[in-house]
Amino acid sequence: MRWTKLKHKYKNEFLHESVRARVDFHFDVYRKTHDQDGQVLRVSIDGETVFKGNKLLYMLREHECSRQIKREAPELSWREASVLADQRLAKEAIHSRYHLTEAMREIMILPIKAALQHEDPIIRAFALLDKRVGRRRLEQIQVTEDSHPLIRLFYQVRSASRSKDTA
Repeated sequence: MRWTKLKHKYKNEFLHESVRARVDFHFDVYRKTHDQDGQVLRVSIDGETVFKGNKLLYMLREHECSRQIKREAPELSWREASVLADQRLAKEAIHSRYHLTEAMREIMILPIKAALQHEDPIIRAFALLDKRVGRRRLEQIQVTEDSHPLIRLFYQVRSASRSKDTA
């Protein structure tokens, strides 16, 4: 599915009405990068960019992190080092645009209960904005300071939108 169709479908069929006007997704392509492949997917709330999935930054950091892991544990294969690097970068909230688009695709096919309990923090964050999450379920969700920054942010946005709706 192309980006424009994915964005349209996600915003119009899955985003809760209370946040639909506030949340937007932008896909920027910087053609003057060294390989003409500088792609950034931005999430903005009320016009302010709050989260980015940057392909080049992610690739560079993933390579550096994999090399560091491989130096620390030479018995690991490059594939295992890469998987560990992906996990480490996810904890640091460094993502590629692919992580965001795949999370959007996945949230559309998952039951909402599975999405809220998913191991991927981006999928859990997108699930918080989903219209299938009602008031009672939102009240039951526990978000801590240790949660991924996107989860904390989307929870605050959804909770604030809910409180405006009830006021």
